[in-house]
Amino acid sequence: MSRCWLLRHGSSHSNEAGASSDSWSISITSTGEREAREAALQWSRIAPSTFRLVSSPMLRALQTAQHIQALHPHVPIDVIDALREFEPFDFSHLPPMKPIDRKPLMQSYWAKCDPDLVGDGTRAESFAHFRRRVEGALTRLRSSDVDTLAVCHGGVIKLAELLLDGGSERLDERALMRAWVNHPTIRNCGMHQFSDRSRPS
Repeated sequence: MSRCWLLRHGSSHSNEAGASSDSWSISITSTGEREAREAALQWSRIAPSTFRLVSSPMLRALQTAQHIQALHPHVPIDVIDALREFEPFDFSHLPPMKPIDRKPLMQSYWAKCDPDLVGDGTRAESFAHFRRRVEGALTRLRSSDVDTLAVCHGGVIKLAELLLDGGSERLDERALMRAWVNHPTIRNCGMHQFSDRSRPS
């Protein structure tokens, strides 16, 4: 079985409390650009001779992946929709809001801890759906013929760590959601390797 690394995107305008509505078009900041360049150099030091570079379709992930590609121009970026961030609400139809403005709504959503609850908006999804699509993406990535670096999001990496550490089998959907909410934050441009034994390394 091939190896898989998950890399969170560089710091974005939303991470730095900037206003946004469409989460797909949030870009990385100058800090995020620096983090992405550093991550690209780090990857170049450990990268296998042949690897696949994949990315979430969201702009901040694609921009980060482009820094990796800049040092490996022969490697194309394959976009995998299932690696997008969890969106319990779709705010694209509303005026731009800062994270603090969305906080009461999000806190109410998390307090319910209902894995089947879907918020407002056409792109909104339940946690149960998020879990299924990330699970499917991980299965495909880890069954690839070549090693893979996947640029994605903190929520995806948190769920991957829970799903691949072996403990999630003992959790029902609600408990898994609670564990995901309480999981430590993944730092921007943090790189996580998953070994053949299905554990983060």
